[in-house]
Amino acid sequence: MIVENQKKSKGDDSRNFRMTAKLVVIVLYTLLSSLLLSSEAFALTQVASPGSCSSTGSGDDNWSNPDRARVSDNNRADTRLDDWQDSELLECTDFGFSIPVAATIDGISVRIERRAQVDNRMRDRDLQLIKGGTTVGSNYADTTTWFPTSDTYASYGGAADLWGTTWTPAEINAGNFGVGLRVRKDTNSGGNTRAYVDHVEITIHYTDSAVSAALLAAYQFDEFSWDGSPGEVVDSSGNGNDGTSIGGATTIEPGRLCRAGIFDGSNYVQVSNLSSLLGNTATLSGSSPYRVGSLPC
Repeated sequence: MIVENQKKSKGDDSRNFRMTAKLVVIVLYTLLSSLLLSSEAFALTQVASPGSCSSTGSGDDNWSNPDRARVSDNNRADTRLDDWQDSELLECTDFGFSIPVAATIDGISVRIERRAQVDNRMRDRDLQLIKGGTTVGSNYADTTTWFPTSDTYASYGGAADLWGTTWTPAEINAGNFGVGLRVRKDTNSGGNTRAYVDHVEITIHYTDSAVSAALLAAYQFDEFSWDGSPGEVVDSSGNGNDGTSIGGATTIEPGRLCRAGIFDGSNYVQVSNLSSLLGNTATLSGSSPYRVGSLPC
């Protein structure tokens, strides 16, 4: 089953709701007993860079020019460390997120673009998220990987990773939410050397539950027949989003359960008020908040 937006010819800015069927192997047609179109809670992301970075906490050396970690532009924050020394915390906050208040936080991803002056010298010492101005949760420092000598992003966390703690949208949206990095010269070779950070980035993965379970339209396809008359495919949700058969689509009995719509891949049902039904920017695709499923007759 394919459900898609179809634009009309130039000059007609209305949108259509199209239902067609893919042919599979030797199947010549598909019988559809019903169609449910509803909004559902769906996965979203917001990606942001910090508005502020500073050098804080204990350490053997501070970070020079910490605000340079806000943008990937080859202007870098840096710290200079001798054998077995640790830096202060490079603390980046004020990401400016605007996660909806009804959302559920599913995971947090962090990317840090960093390099070392010399190979096999620098590694992570601490890497934690910051909630309410304080480091919290799991320490995701990669203490086994040497920093490369060219700018390279390292990734931490993920779409289903909450870093060992809980999160609310308010905590994510706060100006004192962020991430802190401390690095270590993890060897006694080569004397003092520098570590650099060019950019810090956080992605918030969340589910927008505010639109959950809002029924938009329901099509039982139980009409005796279709002949192209406007509004003949009835929206049984009561929202008035009735459709019209296009290209000879009609109904048949028995379908998989009872009466059904029959489509051969070239015909479809059109709902001409798609703009108000789905919104101007909505598309029915793999990343859409709309779901197609079946209902009993």
